[in-house]
Amino acid sequence: MNEDMPELEALALKNKAIRGASVNIAAQSVAIACQTVGAVILARLLGPADFGLVAIVTAFSTWIANFGVNGFTEYIIYRPDLDKDEVVSIYWLHVLIASVLTAGFVGFGFALVGIYRQPGLRGIAAAMAASFVFYALSTTPIALLKREMKFAKVAMAELTGVVLSYILAIGGALAGFGYWSIVVRQLTIPATLVLAAWILNPWRPKGPIRLKKAFPSLKYAIKVYVNLALGFLSNGLDKVLLGKYHGASLVGNYDRAYSIFSMPAAQLLTPLHNVALASLSRLQNDKDKFSAYFAKAVSLVTFPGVLASVLLTILAHDLVALLLGRNWVEAGFVVLALGPGIAAQLLYGSSSWLHLSLGTPDRWLRWNFVAGAVTVTLFVLAAPRGAVAR
Repeated sequence: MNEDMPELEALALKNKAIRGASVNIAAQSVAIACQTVGAVILARLLGPADFGLVAIVTAFSTWIANFGVNGFTEYIIYRPDLDKDEVVSIYWLHVLIASVLTAGFVGFGFALVGIYRQPGLRGIAAAMAASFVFYALSTTPIALLKREMKFAKVAMAELTGVVLSYILAIGGALAGFGYWSIVVRQLTIPATLVLAAWILNPWRPKGPIRLKKAFPSLKYAIKVYVNLALGFLSNGLDKVLLGKYHGASLVGNYDRAYSIFSMPAAQLLTPLHNVALASLSRLQNDKDKFSAYFAKAVSLVTFPGVLASVLLTILAHDLVALLLGRNWVEAGFVVLALGPGIAAQLLYGSSSWLHLSLGTPDRWLRWNFVAGAVTVTLFVLAAPRGAVAR
C-alpha cells in the first residue's frame, strides 16, 4: 500500500467499515436480546448447579477451542499477500491440531471427575471436545469472508447459531435434559457455523497441502493465542477455583453474573473486532489515517461503556431479580462488584486491534504476561473467600 492512500480508496474503505460495523452491531444487538431472553427462561427451568457443572468444563474447553479461531483468523485477515496453497495448508493444519486436542480433552474429562468429584463432568467434557473440530472446519472460510469485508454474511451466520442454540436448549430443558440442555446450546453455535461457512463461501480446500507454507501462520497464531489464552485464563481460573472451594452452585451464580457483566463488551467489542482489524490492516502503512481510524473506534466504545458501568452498578440487584429470578441472590452481589469495571474492560479490550493490525502480537504478549500474572495471583488469594468477600 502506498504511503498516502488515494482518497477514493480511503472513502471506499471507510464506507465498508461503517457498513460492516453497523451490520455487526445490529446483529449483535439481536443476539444479545435473544441471549437475554434465553438466559432468563433457562434460569427458571434449570438450577445454579446445572450451570455450574457446564461452567467448570467450559472454563477449560473455551480456552482450548479458540486455538486457531483466534490466531489463524487474524492472520488471514491481516496478511497482505495470501496465496491459495497457503490458505489450504492453514485449513488442514488447523483441522489436524483440533483433532489432537479433541482426543486429549476427552481424556481430560476423567481428571475433572477426580478433581471435582462430579461424575457428570466426564460426559460434558467428551461432548464439548467436539466443538474443537467444528470450529476448525469453519474458521478458514469464515476468515476469508471477513478478509473480503463481507461482514453481513458472517453476522447472519453467527446470529442464526445463537438463536438456534437457545431454541434447542430451552426445548431440552422443557424435556427434562437438565445440564445437557446447556451443553446442546454450547455445541449448536459452532455446528451452525460449519454449515453456514460452507454455504456462504464458495472456497474449498482444494490443492496441494504444504504444511511448511502454513508455519508462518502457525507462528503468528501461537502468539495471538497465547495473548488470548491469558485472557481465557483470567476468565476461567476464577470459576475453576470457586468450584474447587465452594461447589457448583456458587459457580453457577458467578457464571450468570459474569455473563450479565460482559454483555456491554459482547455488544461493542465483539462486533467491532474484525471490522477494526480488517480496516486498520489496510492502513498499516499510513500513520495519520491509521491513528484517526483507531481513535474513532475507541471513542465509539468508551462512552456507552461508562454509561453501562453506572447503570449496572446502580441496578445490579434489581436487574438480576428481574432477569434470573429470586433464586439467584448471590449473583446480584457479584454484578454489583463487577459493574464499575465495564468501562475499563472496553478500553483495555480495544488495545488488541493495534497489535494485530500491525502484525506485532509479540508486543501485546509481553504486556499480557504481566497482566495475567497479577490477575492469577489475585484470583488465588481471593477465591477461598468466595465470589464476593462480605
